[in-house]
Amino acid sequence: MKLFGIKAVVTAAVLGMAGPMLERPLHAQGGVPAVLQPNASEAMNEPHKHAWNLFLAVNHPADLSQVRGTADSTKKIGDPGIVVWETWKLARTEVFLDPATKPEPWEAPVRGDEKIVDPPKSSVLVAELLRGKQGAGIQLDPGEPTNETRMNKATFDFIRDNGLFSIEGQEKFMQAKMPAGEKMSFPVDSIEVKASWRRFTAEEEKPEIVDRYYTHRDKNGVLWGLATLHILTKEVPNWFWTSFRQVDGPKPAFPQPDPVGRPPVLNGTVWENYELSGVATEFVDSKGEPIILSDPIIEGGFEHSSCITCHAHAAIRTKVDGVRDEMPFFFGVDGAGQGLTPIGPPGRDTSLPVADQKNMFFNANGGLEFFQQDFVFALRRANSEK
Repeated sequence: MKLFGIKAVVTAAVLGMAGPMLERPLHAQGGVPAVLQPNASEAMNEPHKHAWNLFLAVNHPADLSQVRGTADSTKKIGDPGIVVWETWKLARTEVFLDPATKPEPWEAPVRGDEKIVDPPKSSVLVAELLRGKQGAGIQLDPGEPTNETRMNKATFDFIRDNGLFSIEGQEKFMQAKMPAGEKMSFPVDSIEVKASWRRFTAEEEKPEIVDRYYTHRDKNGVLWGLATLHILTKEVPNWFWTSFRQVDGPKPAFPQPDPVGRPPVLNGTVWENYELSGVATEFVDSKGEPIILSDPIIEGGFEHSSCITCHAHAAIRTKVDGVRDEMPFFFGVDGAGQGLTPIGPPGRDTSLPVADQKNMFFNANGGLEFFQQDFVFALRRANSEK
């Protein structure tokens, strides 16, 4: 059987227990469409098709009677119920605890009391700007949470097993790797998602509005609609990056064409109201131009940005002092009031003239100034064990 051009496959635990490259032949049962498993080999050669396959897989209804990350093979995409990625570990409350302690194992039950816990990314960048380029941390009221970041089992296990859930653990990992010139490298089946939700007012709770969104009602009775979904996977060395948006929201300032188009299997489901914003696997295109991939909600105020380049700045200073000392990734604003973040090759301060842009990964003596953390910005949430 073919599903919009690639072989459909099922696994015992789609994208949770098993990796993106593990597959077995399709066996649909009782007329129910089988769960789609993306083919990782297409990430580079057919990235747009691969992006849609990831979208189908992570948004399949979850089987809550099984371990986290298990898709319900008795349901089809669009059926009621929370989806696979919503059962993954929530970064802020299930992985990076305060004070930092080893998080509960993957098999711990899904927590339903907390969900949308991350502040808007724009407030994070304001804090980055205010602290300056020397890495001195500040405290800032982040405003109402509108986002959540979740990770699959491979990502979570790597963090938990290597002690990366704490500042001290990250420094210890760095000390162990740097002498041999080794890097941090997550498993190839690692996946993260970042979701941005819009809050509906009571006046907006009308079928013609809310029925066009995948929704979640929180413990306070507030209804939220999924506005944007970023998906990143380690299937390629610099990760595979893709973003989807609800079509009624703000239009991207730097749209990418979608040569594949929305899969027909989504017709008649809430997911037919979502579209692919773009993909990225490299810092620059074949002409040497920076690849821009951003979303007007998640990256609101700094849309001229690049997921892959910005996340390459997920790095900590090589000094060991028990303090979260991060590589800068926000360099002020341009004349139009847009935030300046890294684009193109990483490590450059884009507020400076090109001739003055030095590689920030190295100090004046050529020594390594920052230790990269394999594009995983979620590690910035780590707290001290003290």
